Amino acid sequence: MLSFKSLKLLILKVFDLKEEELHHTLLLQLNIFLIITTLLVVKPTINSLFLSELTSDALPLGFVLTAIVAVLGSYFYSNMLERMALNVIVQRTLITSILSLIIFGVAFTLDFANGYWLYIPYVWVAIFGLLSASQFWILANLVYNAREAKRVFGFIGAGAIAGGIFGGYLTSILTRFLDTNYLFFVAAFLLLGCLPITRYIWHHHVDLLNTFQVSKRSSPKAESPLRLIRKSKLLSLIAIVIGISVLIAKLVDYQYSDFASRLIQDPEELASFFGFWFSTLSVISLLIQLFLTQRLVGTFGVGTSLIWLPTGILLGSFLLIIIPQLWVIVLIKVIDGSLKQSVNKAATELLSIPIPIDIKKKTKTFSDVVVDSIATGLAGFILIFLINGLDLPAVSISLIIILLICGWLYVIYKLRIEYIIAFKALFTITDSKKPKEVKEEIHITSIISTVIQALKSNSENKVIHMLNKTLEVKDERFFFSIKDLIKHESAKVRALAIENLYFLQTENLSTQMEIM
Repeated sequence: MLSFKSLKLLILKVFDLKEEELHHTLLLQLNIFLIITTLLVVKPTINSLFLSELTSDALPLGFVLTAIVAVLGSYFYSNMLERMALNVIVQRTLITSILSLIIFGVAFTLDFANGYWLYIPYVWVAIFGLLSASQFWILANLVYNAREAKRVFGFIGAGAIAGGIFGGYLTSILTRFLDTNYLFFVAAFLLLGCLPITRYIWHHHVDLLNTFQVSKRSSPKAESPLRLIRKSKLLSLIAIVIGISVLIAKLVDYQYSDFASRLIQDPEELASFFGFWFSTLSVISLLIQLFLTQRLVGTFGVGTSLIWLPTGILLGSFLLIIIPQLWVIVLIKVIDGSLKQSVNKAATELLSIPIPIDIKKKTKTFSDVVVDSIATGLAGFILIFLINGLDLPAVSISLIIILLICGWLYVIYKLRIEYIIAFKALFTITDSKKPKEVKEEIHITSIISTVIQALKSNSENKVIHMLNKTLEVKDERFFFSIKDLIKHESAKVRALAIENLYFLQTENLSTQMEIM
């Protein structure tokens, strides 16, 4: 049996952690675990109570209200960040969330929460999911510098995955012994654990940073994210793809909720059903991420990998028209939830290689919050006017989804072309200031070989430029080309090559590093 000391040494070795950072890293991992577990307890609970009372006919308005509150909330939240310290905002958010959960629990227990009042917890849980995770990662970015973050964030992120798996299954089990109303108190108790952790991390790690360190680890104010996106055709197309994917996901979510609520009338059974599938989606997504994502993206390339998700939903939608049953919509939901967080996410990250890292950081929050919210609101309006207004059955949404996927695939095609153009531009900027007259269009599958070719270039500037780009992606397919550079005549190239290899695991190079 492993002793505590042996277990500690094993964790340090396997996850590449330093002994002095293990304690607060584990605390941060526990923090995000509790946040996501709370979300996965509350979300299926609120969804089941909402659908049992108001039915799926109320969902479109819920989408619109969520979008409006998210956009307005992001504006006021940005103003709050200018006037108040981050730790104060985070702690007040946690306290307010805990009190809200207790109030919801009391209101549902005393049967006060019914009718249109149910829109309040429905919108609340959507905003809580966005805000709590965002605040956590802002805090984590203050605790670690850029080099440390690249090394430990994967380990901390495992806590979020574990919370996503544990929370839904916990809900599914608890509904067998407790009324759905009492799950709000369970969620409040779980979230309460985040308060002392957040305070400890802030006082023992963030408070010790000087002004310069905080400024280096914070996102500076700069040009409007919307303006930056409009300036870049690649960023604009990425934003459109994200928007269409969210829009379709919301329509799928409506079908999923509609079918489930019609077949499962009991709120406890419905909460159990939602909780089980929320967690199962997390498990499937994790398995695909671990065993298939690298192979699929590596074999088929970025462009083709982006097609897997819309193609899967397209086939599922055709099947749903033919066989309008719950298991078919569950299949579509599994395809959407699992591929979006694995293959599609990895391919989207690779799309951002040609984009400068500072611009990427400035536009990410806008894409994650504003684009997501606008797409959610649009889904609500589509459902209100075309489904509720015309009284069409939920299956007819599949026809709308099919039409939207055709547009999605077309934008992906345009995105592939723009990606190649932007990618090729990386090689002309470093060696010459002269604009290239004709941008050669190459097949998407040659992108990896183009990176490898650049790493073998005789131009030191080109090699350094590409090593900085591969450092952002950390793709194992570049390992051997980067490994060859540790003997390069340039000290800068050697240093960047070693930094890249630090994050790659194809071979253990510790012996060679010691000799150097």
